[in-house]
Amino acid sequence: MKGAFCNIVGPQIRRLRYNRGWSQAEFAVQLQLAGLDISRQSVAKVESQIHNVLDHELLFYATAFGVGVKELYPPIPTGKPIYDVVVQLRSRRKPTPSSGARTANRAPGRISASAPRKNDRSAT
Repeated sequence: MKGAFCNIVGPQIRRLRYNRGWSQAEFAVQLQLAGLDISRQSVAKVESQIHNVLDHELLFYATAFGVGVKELYPPIPTGKPIYDVVVQLRSRRKPTPSSGARTANRAPGRISASAPRKNDRSAT
């Protein structure tokens, strides 16, 4: 299901990668060196929370970062029911706009870069 929420570790993975100064491609290489077959595009999807992360894959992420698996998860507040915490974490992800929504958000009267202008002599 496109645009569906798939993991809660993505934002922490992005933060850990960013703090190390790694690009997504460099991080994918680190994961590959650890033994996980993954592309830069898949890293981007994990960070955007639109790609599932299997439990055994968390071990590769933790190894590549040199942290414990617990560090890949967001802080869990104590004293709050875990269901409520998970619902809150899942609601933090911003929905991905569909391609139709992007064109609907254009400012009125905006000219597309590909549309010829009235006084453009090359268009005639």
